[in-house]
Amino acid sequence: MYLKAVSMGDAVPHTDFDATVHSVFESTVNLRLTRGRELLTLVGSGQADLPQGIRVDTPENFSLETARSGEQATCRDDLLCFGSLTIELPNARRWKCDLPALQADMTNPAVATAWRCARQLLSERQGCSRYEVITETLIFSDNVVRPGRLGNVEEAMRDLVEATR
Repeated sequence: MYLKAVSMGDAVPHTDFDATVHSVFESTVNLRLTRGRELLTLVGSGQADLPQGIRVDTPENFSLETARSGEQATCRDDLLCFGSLTIELPNARRWKCDLPALQADMTNPAVATAWRCARQLLSERQGCSRYEVITETLIFSDNVVRPGRLGNVEEAMRDLVEATR
C-alpha cells in the first residue's frame, strides 16, 4: 500500500537510512535507526507532529498494526518501505518545534494554570488509552520525578523529563 507523508520532524534524517520496526500500535510505528539508537515515529494523519516523527496521510479507520516488530525498513530516494507499506516522503513539509519561541512565563499565574491544565488533560487522555506511560505517574505537582513502574521505558522517560525541565 502506498501512502504519502504529510510532514516530517526536523530530526528525521535528510538522507537515505535503514531501520528496524521497533514497536507497533494502531496509529503509531516506531522505527529504530540502524546507525545510532534513535527512534523515528510514524503516526497517522490524526496525530500531532513530532520532532522525530513522520506524519502519514492515512485513510479513515486505517491501522498501522499491519507492520511487525523486527521487520527491516529502508528509505531510499524519498521512499520509506517496510512490510507491505511504502511511504512517499518528497512532498512532506519539514516541521520544527520551537518551544523557546513560546516564551512561556511560568511565574505568570495564568500561564502556569494553562500548563497545569494541559498536563492534566494529557494525563486523562493517556489514562483512557491502553498504553502504560501516564504523565501523572512521572511528575508530582512540584515537578519532581516520581519513581514508578514504567517498564522498559523508565530510564528514557526520566531522562526526557529531566532534559525538558
